[in-house]
Amino acid sequence: MLILLRRILFVIFVIGITSDFLGPAEFQIKRLEQCGEDLLGVEFTFLRHRINRTTQGTNMNFSSPFPIDDTIALNLSASIWGDGGWKPNAFEVYNENLCNFMMTAMPNLTSYMLNLLKQPLSCPLAAGTYILENFEYSGELTFPFLYGDFMFDFSLTKNGVIFLCTRVFIISKPKMK
Repeated sequence: MLILLRRILFVIFVIGITSDFLGPAEFQIKRLEQCGEDLLGVEFTFLRHRINRTTQGTNMNFSSPFPIDDTIALNLSASIWGDGGWKPNAFEVYNENLCNFMMTAMPNLTSYMLNLLKQPLSCPLAAGTYILENFEYSGELTFPFLYGDFMFDFSLTKNGVIFLCTRVFIISKPKMK
């Protein structure tokens, strides 16, 4: 699995060094929606609202009867906007160790969320209920990323059963220097 991911990243890197559609990126979350029912006793709700005239925030409630740790797998399927519609399979990521992936691939976002939850900057996240209020995040990615409008179908599984599915819409643009 790791070898395949490295090969994909290498191909993206080679394409990126010869183009202007890949590189250090900043992103902004534009919208969230559920793409399936939550299972295994997990509850996840969210509500987007306007914080002020220029900023939208999200209130999120998350309850889990089990810890969020490296026994949870992440499946991320991205579509990119182009030619008047969503083009599926822009890329896909599958990782069997959610905590480790979040800490290494998206450390800024992960630490921001854990700080808002008043949790230590480490894994696992204990079973329980967590509430994020006025969550608004624009940030940087730690790896080269395609620029554009994306729709991510983000699902989490435990023992092969999907327990959470959320669709996240983001805009990715070149990082300002």
